[in-house]
Amino acid sequence: MNFIESFDFYCGAGSFPLQRHIDCEIIYVTDGSIDISNGEKTFTLSKNQLCLIPAGVFHSSLARDSRYSRFVMFVNTWKFSSAYTSARLQNLISGIGISYPITAEGGEEVLKVFERVKAEYDEGGRLSDDMIYSLVIGLLVHIAQSNPELENVCVTETQSLVMKIRFYIQQNCSAQLKMSEVAEHFYISTCYLSHIFKGQTDMSPKGFLISCRVSKAGYMLSSTERSIADISAECGFASPSDMTVRFKKECGMTPREYRESKKRAQG
Repeated sequence: MNFIESFDFYCGAGSFPLQRHIDCEIIYVTDGSIDISNGEKTFTLSKNQLCLIPAGVFHSSLARDSRYSRFVMFVNTWKFSSAYTSARLQNLISGIGISYPITAEGGEEVLKVFERVKAEYDEGGRLSDDMIYSLVIGLLVHIAQSNPELENVCVTETQSLVMKIRFYIQQNCSAQLKMSEVAEHFYISTCYLSHIFKGQTDMSPKGFLISCRVSKAGYMLSSTERSIADISAECGFASPSDMTVRFKKECGMTPREYRESKKRAQG
């Protein structure tokens, strides 16, 4: 079971408003260029360049170039943290400690990685998950090694604690988890939990819990035929209607519309 939430190839110019994703977004430009903005900084991503946008990082983009084409991959941070325990790579994709887009040079070898991931993702063969797993880990390592300055990014004790809290919430998002229980687990007060979590992620712990449930529900909607009622219960929502309200707020569409859009994208 791989941790790719979605993977596709797109062509054409476009404007993408300010947004942030639950998942980590990785873009590889195969032609043309795009301007990506994060806060007051704007940079241009050109042919054969990569950009990794950690989960939760606000960004907007503008592609004026009609030649613009790219692979776009979304790494589900909930599934990644469940499957792979590298603290450095978790830090890279999580948006904690590294809360800005990361770029790297590509080339023929990186292009082959994206093409192979796309082929395995579309085929869904018996060993596709294992192949995707190894290819994406290698890609993340390449991005990390291409940015040696990240070695000097010091993760504070507070950031380390927030990463552990995120992981705990992710692992228990299906339960009727109370923030008082989370705080008690880490021997801190609920007030302090809210303070440090909001400070590091720009989200409340409760908001992150809901995002985890939506992320897990999205994966189940696109990869299973289970009913919305079953998925709602499995992911910890109070009811199917609660899931619909939360899902539409996070994703801009209802769970049913999301499932249908994934089916159309998968042909």
